[in-house]
Amino acid sequence: MDRFWKAALGVAGIGAVAFFVFFSLYRQWLTLAIFPQLTQEQAFILMLAFLVLTFLALVVGVIAWLKKGASANGHETALHHLEDAWKGVNYIDCDKLIGPDVAKAGHALDQTATYWRNRYIDRSVLSTRYGRDFIELFEQIDNCKKQVPGYNKPKKMCADFLSAQVRTTYQELKKHAS
Repeated sequence: MDRFWKAALGVAGIGAVAFFVFFSLYRQWLTLAIFPQLTQEQAFILMLAFLVLTFLALVVGVIAWLKKGASANGHETALHHLEDAWKGVNYIDCDKLIGPDVAKAGHALDQTATYWRNRYIDRSVLSTRYGRDFIELFEQIDNCKKQVPGYNKPKKMCADFLSAQVRTTYQELKKHAS
């Protein structure tokens, strides 16, 4: 039976479970001794009520399954997106500024700040994984008072890559790290 369920779920997913429940319940239900005692109209109403209740139970089950899967997958997806944002981020040397490095660092800081503010990922996880790097990178960019090469029109200084949200998150991360 285990092999059957693995195959059925692999091919039809939750639809296999729904069909099995529907088929099993109706097959057994229609053999009950109460049906000969009911009028055709009463039997029809009873069958219709059973069908609606079965359908509603299935809908509630699917919604619960989707909600559980979405929250678990949402956390994992957010973590992967954040890891991608931090891939290839270099520390900023104010004496040897590289425009794309400053832009990439600013983007990673901004995405981390968004996840921090909106709690897409638990703050303790963010603080542990990215807190120290976030603080160091923020301070490197904020302390560099030079124009970023390649950003002439409009002219952008290093600090222009640090949004208000990043600045607020920096303050909160500093408190959290202490």
